[in-house]
Amino acid sequence: MSGAVPAAKRKPNKRGNAVGGAAVAAACVACCATPIMAVAGSLGFASVGLGAVFGVFGLLIGVVITTAVVLRRRRASLCRPLDAVEPVAVTLRETKHR
Repeated sequence: MSGAVPAAKRKPNKRGNAVGGAAVAAACVACCATPIMAVAGSLGFASVGLGAVFGVFGLLIGVVITTAVVLRRRRASLCRPLDAVEPVAVTLRETKHR
């Protein structure tokens, strides 16, 4: 028999587990932090871009509505009735109902 101790009689090595856990955490940070930061950055960029797009559409809608109101008021001012309006005689004739 060699000097190996059976697994049932071994004491747990707490220090080794802590080092292993720290190594796993460091590997996770090194591997996953960059993609996570990239996604977070792209979402931020997308939100700024979408905010700008919604702002431009809002301004465009405001300009279209303002232009429509101004044109309607101009047309209405051109269609004012004349000062000398006379009544018109209307003749009604009787019709037979079938």
